[in-house]
Amino acid sequence: LHASMRNQSELVRSELLAQWMLHGTPGTKGYEYIRTQTKLASCDVLFLAVLRIEAYTVFCERYDFPSRKLMKYAIRNISEEVIGAGSYAAEGLDMGGDHIILVVGGPASGGLQLQRLLEETQNQVARILNVDTTTAVSNAYDFGANIRNIYDHIYELTKLRFLNGEK
Repeated sequence: LHASMRNQSELVRSELLAQWMLHGTPGTKGYEYIRTQTKLASCDVLFLAVLRIEAYTVFCERYDFPSRKLMKYAIRNISEEVIGAGSYAAEGLDMGGDHIILVVGGPASGGLQLQRLLEETQNQVARILNVDTTTAVSNAYDFGANIRNIYDHIYELTKLRFLNGEK
């Protein structure tokens, strides 16, 4: 029963975060969940980060679907641990494609430190899982912002690596 409840809470968490990403605002139930079950609501501002898996077609050829889900779960956990070790709160979400989203709460002046933590996240994921990622992070925003527009923009920025080769 305990394992079933834990799995249900992860399902609820993922669904509410995904709805927030897709609809742009958390909605009443989503905001209530964020306020009571995460540390994001107590943060000054939010940032949105995207970690996109490089060479995703090769990744898909190398790993079957369950293994890909586990690998992305591991990427999410590493990301939350590295970023959460600083003065940030992070909630990760697998959107089902080639990337992981991180909603990060922190101090308003924390953008530069967050970029360093994301670089460390990339290094840890590459070292532990042997998976290369490209990251992009938004400017600071508040809960009233349309996160869907931010998500679309930041995800597109991760694709620019194909154009200039920079991580």
